[in-house]
Amino acid sequence: MVGLTLSALIVSLAWPGQNLISVPELRGFNFVGGAQVPTEFLALLLALTLFGSAYVAEIVRGGFETVPLGVIEAARALALPEWIVELKVRIPIALRSLLLPLGSQYTTLLKATSIGLAVGFTDLFAVTLMSINHSGHTIALLLSMSFCFVVLNQLIVSLFNGLNRAVEIPGYGTK
Repeated sequence: MVGLTLSALIVSLAWPGQNLISVPELRGFNFVGGAQVPTEFLALLLALTLFGSAYVAEIVRGGFETVPLGVIEAARALALPEWIVELKVRIPIALRSLLLPLGSQYTTLLKATSIGLAVGFTDLFAVTLMSINHSGHTIALLLSMSFCFVVLNQLIVSLFNGLNRAVEIPGYGTK
């Protein structure tokens, strides 16, 4: 229920002309109002969630596979509890190896939002095409759409580069 309300909030921010969230009230035998989420948005959310979660799960699994078994055995040899081994040894090492592929996956997922055209959800590309048909300013609108995609991609890349710098070992790998 919280996910639907959050989805309706996101959609209402994207479509400011529609009232998608209201207080539900009982009228007769039915409730009227509440969160209303378009089926196109739910289809897009489901498609991108299933598509992205499979890749993210594989990236995380691969990141944990990169942790050397000797490091884990050394931590266990120090008689550390298993949760300390996971929290202080295995997760930080795995995190260092999975951050950059994870950032790449999220930029790919951002670009894959154009799949919304298949289910009728108006994404940035569809809105740009409609604007081109109405105004005729093809170059300006395509440049502004490209600029939006570049800015969104750069935000994701910058975020993950910052996270990568935050977890890297100082002096490790530099000559």
